[in-house]
This record gives sequence, C-alpha cells and structure tokens, in this order.
Amino acid sequence: MKKVSILMLLTLILSIIPLNAGTALASGLIDSSSVQVSLTNQNPDVARPGEPVELTVSIKNVGTKDLKDITVEITPEYPFGKVSGEALKKHT
Repeated sequence: MKKVSILMLLTLILSIIPLNAGTALASGLIDSSSVQVSLTNQNPDVARPGEPVELTVSIKNVGTKDLKDITVEITPEYPFGKVSGEALKKHT
C-alpha cells in the first residue's frame, strides 16, 4: 500500500511540472521569438497543372520578443517554380 501511495504522489508531481512550464511561457515569463506562417488565400481555389496559382501567406510573431530585420524567402521545389517578374524574397 505504501508503494502505491508513493507511486501516485510521484506521478502527480511529475504531471504538474509540464503545466508550470506551459503557464510560464503563456504568461510571458519566458522570452522567446516564434514565427507562425499560415496560408491566407489561394487563387484560383483549384490548382490546374501548368497554370499559375497565387498564394498569399501571413507571417505572425506569436512569441514574446520583438522580431526585427526579418527576411522571408521562398525556395520553390518541384512541382512549384518561380513566375518570371515575381520576387521570391522580401525584407521587412
């Protein structure tokens, strides 16, 4: 019985530790930069082979630290390719 009680107590303590770390991160006690990239729009909605598709993405800082001097670059890989006259790199 004593072993079961000790095991249950140890399990309870170990399950609380990740909650404390998550709470510290959510409350801003831990400084970090984190970027979230999301597809905002695709035009046309259905992509057809050989025809261009325009993708709009949004980039959001979901961290607690400011991000400065950001460069976003797209490296197309098959089956995607660069459309002439369009930039694949943007600096903000």
